Amino acid sequence: MTDEKKYELIEKLVHTEDELLLNQVKAILDGSDIDLWNDLNPKLKASINRALDQSKKGIGMVHEDIMNEYRARFKK
Repeated sequence: MTDEKKYELIEKLVHTEDELLLNQVKAILDGSDIDLWNDLNPKLKASINRALDQSKKGIGMVHEDIMNEYRARFKK
C-alpha cells in the first residue's frame, strides 16, 4: 500500500464520528480479538446463519463454479 493510500485512511479516521468503526480499527491495530458478530445487524446475522445452514446441507454452489459458469456463458 502506498503512503498516499495510508494518508487517505488516516484522514478518514480523523474525520469519522463512528465510534464502532474507531473501536474496531483500534482493536485491529492493538492486535486484540474483536467480536464483530455481536455488533452485526440481527437481519444480517440471520442471513449469515441461513447461508451457513444451506452450505452444511449441500445447498447452493461454490463461488468458483458459478464464476466459471458465467465466464463460459458470456465469453465472446
